[in-house]
Amino acid sequence: MTKTLRTFLGLVLIGAMAGAQTWDATKPANDSNALTADVRSNWTSLAQSVGGVNLIADPTFLIWPAGDAAAPTHYTLSGAGAAIARTGTGLGDTNRKAGEFAALITSGGGAAGILEQQLLPTAGFTRADFLKGQTVSCGAWMRGTGATSIRLGIYDGAGTSYSDYGANGSWSWVTKTRTIDNAATLLAIRAEVGAGTLSGYVSGITCLLGPVPPAYFQPAPVTMLEYACHIPGTLTTGINQCFWTIFRPGIVKDVVLYTGTSPTGADLIVDVNTWDGAAYTSMFTAGGRPRITAGGAFGSARPDTTYARRCITFGGVGTFLTIDIDQIGSTVAGGNLNMGVHVLQFARPLEAFLDYSDVR
Repeated sequence: MTKTLRTFLGLVLIGAMAGAQTWDATKPANDSNALTADVRSNWTSLAQSVGGVNLIADPTFLIWPAGDAAAPTHYTLSGAGAAIARTGTGLGDTNRKAGEFAALITSGGGAAGILEQQLLPTAGFTRADFLKGQTVSCGAWMRGTGATSIRLGIYDGAGTSYSDYGANGSWSWVTKTRTIDNAATLLAIRAEVGAGTLSGYVSGITCLLGPVPPAYFQPAPVTMLEYACHIPGTLTTGINQCFWTIFRPGIVKDVVLYTGTSPTGADLIVDVNTWDGAAYTSMFTAGGRPRITAGGAFGSARPDTTYARRCITFGGVGTFLTIDIDQIGSTVAGGNLNMGVHVLQFARPLEAFLDYSDVR
């Protein structure tokens, strides 16, 4: 009898968990009962610790290959007259929350300004239509310049679910959960600023599959890639000594050098460039370029010029990466140069459902 009862309860539990679940953080209601208070305490802890994988690529707005006034990679900006700006560390507008930077969105007079990331475009969603009827829960830090300036939206092609508005003049964490419609055709996350020349900041967007809204920002998964270059033999100066077409967005973190034949008489100096839409432009100032000092074998440097030039992407501005050799040793030229350009990239947890051209 005991075994039969356990089997029955197990089947009931499995059946209850099979479909989409709902989350109500207010239940069970708290009262003077000590047991209920303990349950509520544990429930709050669960809400603050339950985790998943953040589905957003670049939730802290690191990759801006087209400049500080164009939508960062992985995002699109829409709405007549809408504008965007990178804000945060080292910039004129220092507002930020999660990480070094945030995005400031301003709407046009007659239309809302929408910064959107498609987690699953139409073709990708077709492959992932098992998500219909399931839930996605998102949160973000938002700061409005008015009481009803900016809010978070989850859009699935059939409708949009919106969060509350971000607080006026201060950062607030807003959340929203949406059950994906059975008529859904895509899955996208939006930061929306209302029409009327309003503006608002967004930072740390976090989206998880499931019914529990994230209680705070969760970093997105990242990978590091090395664009490696080997130039054999005695070195000579010249442009485009190595050349890559970028296949995945990222941001260059540093460049490392090693030579099998040390330069003498002068330093060995190289340069790293990205395509700015008109020309190959350095991501280093003249004095900051990667170098191996005369008599040495190793060198490294971090990009230190216009921020956009250290950002790379697939297609358009930032799509090419090149290496120049600007100077070689005057007595003995360096030789057998090995270089590594180290790039931070964001993994896409739903990438298995995407087309190759969607990973941008």
